Amino acid sequence: MKLIYKKSLQLAYFFVYSIMNFTYKNIVLIFVFLVQANFLSAQNPNHILPDKATCELVKIAIDHTYNFEPEASKKICDQIRKKYPNHPGPDFIMSLNTYWDMFNNDTYKEQSTTFIMYLTRTIELSKKMIAKDEKDLEGTFFKLAAECYLALYYSERNETSNALTYAKKLYASIKVAMTLKTKLNEFYFPSGIYNYYVVMYPEVHPVFKPFMFLFLSGDKIKGLQEMDYAYRNTIFTKMEAAYHISNIYIKYEGTPILAYEYTKNLHQRYPKNLFFSLRYSEVLIEKGEYKEAEKIASHLNKSGKTYFIAASNVLYGMLYERYYKESETASTYFLKAIELAKVTANPEVDYLSMAYAGMGRYYKKISNKTKAADYYRKCRAIAEYHSVLKEADLYLSGK
Repeated sequence: MKLIYKKSLQLAYFFVYSIMNFTYKNIVLIFVFLVQANFLSAQNPNHILPDKATCELVKIAIDHTYNFEPEASKKICDQIRKKYPNHPGPDFIMSLNTYWDMFNNDTYKEQSTTFIMYLTRTIELSKKMIAKDEKDLEGTFFKLAAECYLALYYSERNETSNALTYAKKLYASIKVAMTLKTKLNEFYFPSGIYNYYVVMYPEVHPVFKPFMFLFLSGDKIKGLQEMDYAYRNTIFTKMEAAYHISNIYIKYEGTPILAYEYTKNLHQRYPKNLFFSLRYSEVLIEKGEYKEAEKIASHLNKSGKTYFIAASNVLYGMLYERYYKESETASTYFLKAIELAKVTANPEVDYLSMAYAGMGRYYKKISNKTKAADYYRKCRAIAEYHSVLKEADLYLSGK
């Protein structure tokens, strides 16, 4: 039983990393919609969400955050805090703002303490609300959300014990969200995420299959349908659904063409968000729209951001492979990406794995089997992309 319990916690830990990572940027907005749907009481003067004017400020602040405009978001958040000094919401929004700022500027080391501070304060203020009313929905929600994102933070740094401390609190909230989707369209998004990943993860990690009886069953096709429904029929989870269904098509389904509509929408709505541009450029390459993809690669390369410069070199490598048909030049870009990846603090390794695969293809082409295998093994050790894993496995298996 101890082993089963440990494995179930490990699976819950994954769900925090995947599901809560996916819902992180829109979690406050879901509650804004709950207010408008009369799910929260408008009688408590200490609650933000029944205040429609403040809700509009929340939406504007998060739009600024999405568009890599942290100072504009912070100013609005300070304005909200002045009106509601004892509410956990402003600190939670600031944790979100700090997260995207760390991602954009590669300042994880410099800003991690600030990130944790905002989440810790969120929990402390939430507990005070719950102490006054154990059924306080806002207090309960923000406490859970902050605990889940602390788990995400620790999971990215392989601090499993700390991650599991927070992760095991998540599963009950997912079950609740899934029951609410018929009453509120916004919940189609987390329901879709769960339905997809509860099936996909044990497929990729068979060791977890014996423990899946501990969880509600899922359905990958249904999950994708629910996320698409959320994209087309919701207000506040629309863009999150767009990002995450496109991410699934690109990374896990190996069908990036199906991500085109979603990634284009995100790129156009948030033009300063370099990550959205990066994902869009991947899809453009798969569609054969090389010139447009090259424009984005150039923009990322000039951004001054190490992570995005590294990723742009991967894009250039792919362009020189497929469009210019210059494999040796492509290899120089892949090597640049690998070197730059060594100095970035960003925990994301998707583009590093793609660079390793690119070098594997290069050495395969020039018949250097030893080096090709070496790069494919490095790729296999960190890759999550279905297409990249398949490529590495095919080569290393000798097929």
